Amino acid sequence: QYRDGLLLALVTIWPIRRRGLAALTVSRHLEFDNGGANILLYPSDAKAKRAESVRVPEQLLPYLTRYLKEIRPVLLGRRYHDGLWGSYRGRPLTAGRLYDIARARIIAKFGKDMCLHDFRRAAATFLAMDAPEKIGLIPGVLQHASPDVGQHYNLSRSVQAGQRFAAHLAEERKRLRPMLRGE
Repeated sequence: QYRDGLLLALVTIWPIRRRGLAALTVSRHLEFDNGGANILLYPSDAKAKRAESVRVPEQLLPYLTRYLKEIRPVLLGRRYHDGLWGSYRGRPLTAGRLYDIARARIIAKFGKDMCLHDFRRAAATFLAMDAPEKIGLIPGVLQHASPDVGQHYNLSRSVQAGQRFAAHLAEERKRLRPMLRGE
């Protein structure tokens, strides 16, 4: 549970592809300094073949540290591997297994079917809705080589259309309610 919660917290702040998430290792991809930690993604680990890094937020740092010192060693048991995400069998988790874990945890907690890729859609949509003037950042956030690729991730227009439709239905209900009562 601890590992899975940390995994979901990480993809919430950094919507990395599952292949890149599975490629993360302790010795190569984690970089600690006096102020905290960075998670590095190398070109060989990324679909766009570009390096990227994310600063672990201060609030998440104690959880990452505890995972590395206490939880991960228990998962590894007597085995050793460098993969960040350890399985109950002492092996690194594969991209497919990370996908399954995230999906199962989200369904169990929220009753909604959401996968790792949906975090990418959510990041693009959030950016488009909260900072439309910065929509040009979507390709960088999603590690896309072309700005055009990220447009299908931006669901803000669909969300706004749904909100307008819901408001319209609410107005119509108000208007029709007196007629139904015979007023």
